[in-house]
Amino acid sequence: MRAVLTGAGMVSALGLSPEEVWGRWRRGETGIRPLERTREPWTPIAYGGEVAAGFKPGDHAFHRKMLKVMSWPVRFGVGAARLAVADAGGEQAVWGDLPDLRRGMFTGAALTVDEDNEFLPALRDAEADGRLDLVRFGREGVPTINPLWLVKGLTNNVLALVAQGYGLRGPNDNIGNGRAGGIQALAEAQWALRDGGADALLAGGHDTQLYMEKLVGLHLLGRLHPAAEPPWGECGPLGPGALGIVPGEGAAFVVVEPEERARGRGARVRARVLACADACAPAGLGEPLPVDLGREALARAVGRALDEAGLRGDDVGVALVSASGDPAEAAVFGVLPELLHPGVDLLAPAGVLGDGGAAGGAFALALALPVLAEGRHRRALVAAASDTGEIAVTLLEAAP
Repeated sequence: MRAVLTGAGMVSALGLSPEEVWGRWRRGETGIRPLERTREPWTPIAYGGEVAAGFKPGDHAFHRKMLKVMSWPVRFGVGAARLAVADAGGEQAVWGDLPDLRRGMFTGAALTVDEDNEFLPALRDAEADGRLDLVRFGREGVPTINPLWLVKGLTNNVLALVAQGYGLRGPNDNIGNGRAGGIQALAEAQWALRDGGADALLAGGHDTQLYMEKLVGLHLLGRLHPAAEPPWGECGPLGPGALGIVPGEGAAFVVVEPEERARGRGARVRARVLACADACAPAGLGEPLPVDLGREALARAVGRALDEAGLRGDDVGVALVSASGDPAEAAVFGVLPELLHPGVDLLAPAGVLGDGGAAGGAFALALALPVLAEGRHRRALVAAASDTGEIAVTLLEAAP
């Protein structure tokens, strides 16, 4: 049984489909610009890959009244999942008469709570002589907090809302492995198909890096890009131009189903999934990826994927990676020409979208589809690394 991708949806700083994003990227455009929606006086960086204003959450929610309990990354995830289903032919074509237990979803997600503007006023009200007065916070601050603020940002909200909206009661999981999660979601979906547990699934990831705890943490760790103004053009997430992380946000999902079923319903097959593999280079939370261990783990994951697919390194024409701009990550992914071949094309979407966090690997996965559709390359390797050292890769092949 061969798993294929029949649809892809994307919510990002450069557009709402992989084709739009890839086309604008090819024309030299960038989504890295001064922040608007997420800009606050405390923000330690003034630019990033903020989702374009053209994204209207209400157009994609299953029920508009649910928007009040959906944080922005949840809105991105639901939007990208629905766009993927539409791209695959629509709800009836994808799910058809499949029993609920034959429909599934795997999601890469992060532990993002909610927009900080609901929480910060309570902290400000509890300030006394430059310190946080906990008694005052409990008495005056807590009553001002929306009681749904925590519910809005639960890490499994996208999985829950999409599963409810489409009646997905089959194999599912919410994967908290950062940038690697979106690719691991595809691997789980492929294995669910091979095991005979499902007939159609969604796989992808969603996140935002543009919130207080994340930005302040990256700033204190010295991991943000040092430029005072937006680094127009690619921010250099690979090679010597990797000077730090440019934060971004968004989501990307793909529809995964058996090739026989896809062709039987007349679907457009976007790509075949040849292999998935992962490995681990243990890293401390918040610390850069260990370069030597990361390279070894990447080599193991790439080797396993090539072996499973029965390919050699020079059979792969292009590699899309989730490199965030962190120098250590750039050093790890910089060995791909040695693992594959010197002429392989290396692409890092974070250069024009910013670091998507748990959406980073999913961005690379979705963008591999229009890259392959151009016909210059027959096969693509997609790779992502999490902040805790998880490295996941997949090999895709253009559909004949």
